Amino acid sequence: MTFIWFLLFASVVSITGGILQAIHNEKKQNSASDKNRYKHDIKSITTKKGYQRVNINNFIKTYRANIPVELFVEINIKKTEGFKYVDIPTDIFSEIKNKKAEYDEFNRKIYQTSELNNKGIFYEKNGEIKQAINTYEKNIELGGMASHSYTRLMVLYRKNRDYDNEIRIIKRAIDVFSKDSRYNNDVEKWIERLKKIEQR
Repeated sequence: MTFIWFLLFASVVSITGGILQAIHNEKKQNSASDKNRYKHDIKSITTKKGYQRVNINNFIKTYRANIPVELFVEINIKKTEGFKYVDIPTDIFSEIKNKKAEYDEFNRKIYQTSELNNKGIFYEKNGEIKQAINTYEKNIELGGMASHSYTRLMVLYRKNRDYDNEIRIIKRAIDVFSKDSRYNNDVEKWIERLKKIEQR
């Protein structure tokens, strides 16, 4: 009789232990699932108001040069913790996007300015002065710091005795480059040249 009671008790303990283990495993699995969902499948979660959810790798790749240092460090910490996405305040995200747009536009102008300068030089070497002038004129219309184009236009108009256009270019160059101290010497020379032309 004692043996039967022992078997019955052992069975109850075994069944109870199995149930408790199953409950524990289910909780653990749900917890891990929620954690992974937060880390790796955040696209399906609604972002709280006032924040922009971004993929960390794509965000860094696209905006690296424009991300504030503090935010860059914070994002990289999240990345090392296994997060693939991060929420960024909308106003900061917009500011970063605007800075990148300005940066891209600046680089675009530099590239285009360089291309047109090279094209103008090519025309000059081949004696195609009219095409060179048109190219340099186009370059300064872009609004970039095309000092080479300004200088060459002054020279080419002077050689053609086209003093009205030389004066126009000198005045514009003074207006554009006087804001940058790196061109102080050039600006002084242009001012002196302008005085000489106007005294004719």
